[in-house]
Amino acid sequence: MEKEFFEKQQIGNWIYILLSVDFMVVSLILFNEYKKGEANLNDTLLSLAFVISLNLLIALFIRSNAIYTKITKEGIFYRFPPFCRKWKLIPLEKITDFQIQNYSSFNHGYAVGKWNLFLKEDVITTTGTDKVVKVTYNAQKPLLISTSKANEFFDTLKKFKSETYNSELTVDNYG
Repeated sequence: MEKEFFEKQQIGNWIYILLSVDFMVVSLILFNEYKKGEANLNDTLLSLAFVISLNLLIALFIRSNAIYTKITKEGIFYRFPPFCRKWKLIPLEKITDFQIQNYSSFNHGYAVGKWNLFLKEDVITTTGTDKVVKVTYNAQKPLLISTSKANEFFDTLKKFKSETYNSELTVDNYG
């Protein structure tokens, strides 16, 4: 059986530390205002409930946000819920080129698909990514897919692409 590639990428746990620090700072500010008498208890508790709710919503959004990448004999499948819930397919026969590139999502930002009109490539990344695989296929812009397993992604794609190419040659020679 041929080895397929699968990867699930999520934002690291450090983001939850930032949310916790945010909650603590805002809580201290609200407590200070209450202590000085600038705010009453009801307003302070209401503001604190709002901050807790907002941080929980952000944490749930981040938790549900993951890049799923799969390579099979059919091609590259990817999805990025909640932005792209259904699997998208790039068929192997439509892929003309692919390569590993260095990419800093801290410098370039968090990107999803075709939402950034100023980039020359479509990008699907998660924060903290340092490698992407640039896939060129029947499109005007190449697609950059972030991965923490760049070599495995590249080798699997290369293997399936060469098998597809060799099977087409075999059919043409004997057909």
